[in-house]
Amino acid sequence: KRQTIYVTGELESRNTQHIMMPLVPSFNGKISEMAAEGSFVKEGDFLVRIDGSTIDSQLIAQEEDLITYTATAKKDAIEFKIQLNNAQIAYEVAKINFEIAAMQAQTPLDFIGELKFKQNQLQLKNSEKTYKKTVKDLQEQKIVIANDKKKYALGIVQKQKKLDYLQSTLEAFNITAQQEGYIVYAVHPRSGEKVQEGDQAQTGRKIMSVSQNNDMQIVATINAIAVSYTHLTLP
Repeated sequence: KRQTIYVTGELESRNTQHIMMPLVPSFNGKISEMAAEGSFVKEGDFLVRIDGSTIDSQLIAQEEDLITYTATAKKDAIEFKIQLNNAQIAYEVAKINFEIAAMQAQTPLDFIGELKFKQNQLQLKNSEKTYKKTVKDLQEQKIVIANDKKKYALGIVQKQKKLDYLQSTLEAFNITAQQEGYIVYAVHPRSGEKVQEGDQAQTGRKIMSVSQNNDMQIVATINAIAVSYTHLTLP
């Protein structure tokens, strides 16, 4: 048995650019500016601007954070370089003292007497202890500097990535035409009213479209149950 199903849809060109609300904080954005409905636009012309005040403040804060973090990294790098230089000098002095003490400790007892001999042995023991400590301190200082460089390098990359993300998000709030055509405002699914400046819309919701006036079609929604036995007929 043949049945007739009437549906209501929108007439648009097959060559249509649909403008959706981009990804915004809390998935709900405010439309701050729209090009006039019905106006003809060319590729690259302005269409919609989404309120980005929240992202603006985050972007400024992130830029300041990156500048401060980078300055701190440079300051610490200078301080660590000084500490490494001091550790290197201490190591070289201790090494020389240890070598001198080792030579003096080889002087025979018969040549310098028992007291001087014992003093040389004690000096050798103390200088060796100091030398080993400076070797350890120098190695530890190099490890600290290497880890510090990795930490700051990773931190700068992470902060730069966040800054890039905020900038790209903000850029996505300024939407331009990807083709020429006429602007058609979308309709609120519940109220049936046209979308206007100042309206709130969820991420992914249609705001407007840029449609050409050729190769027209009707876009409509029907119940999924009726799809299998529905055939398009035009008068």
